[in-house]
Amino acid sequence: MVLAGCATNPYSAYYHSNNKPQTFLPPGNDVDVVQIRDEQFHETIADMKAQGWVCVGPSDFKYRGGLPPQELLIEQAKHLNSDKVVLVSKIVGVQTVMALPTVQPSQTYTTTESGNFNSGLNYGSYSGTSTTTTPMQVGVQYVPCNINIYEVGASFWRRSQ
Repeated sequence: MVLAGCATNPYSAYYHSNNKPQTFLPPGNDVDVVQIRDEQFHETIADMKAQGWVCVGPSDFKYRGGLPPQELLIEQAKHLNSDKVVLVSKIVGVQTVMALPTVQPSQTYTTTESGNFNSGLNYGSYSGTSTTTTPMQVGVQYVPCNINIYEVGASFWRRSQ
């Protein structure tokens, strides 16, 4: 299995056709997504085959941060003219550290001072302004964050004639 990101549709990127010549019923308008646990896989597949369903191909991959959006699964199913998808997923790992860039913008501080003085012989007033600018600072902050890594398996099904 390959670790998938979010730039493309992982269901289509990791799809493998079974390449079996077969005659299928015309597809319907809706896609039925059956989400099962890993231990239900073999029984579910046997039941579907007994009901006349044929697997046109699977898509298997690892995905970080949660399951891919179901719209991507439906998109691939419609592309394949599948009426049913069996989806199995489980957490296989956790990423626990994430680096975040930090930026502290430059800041300018202005100090103004004024007053009067009298030293006995001399007297007067004074005033002045000073400006200090601190430069922008860029760094990295490590934030503990748990991100689940899922192993995802989807099989796409059509009814045979």
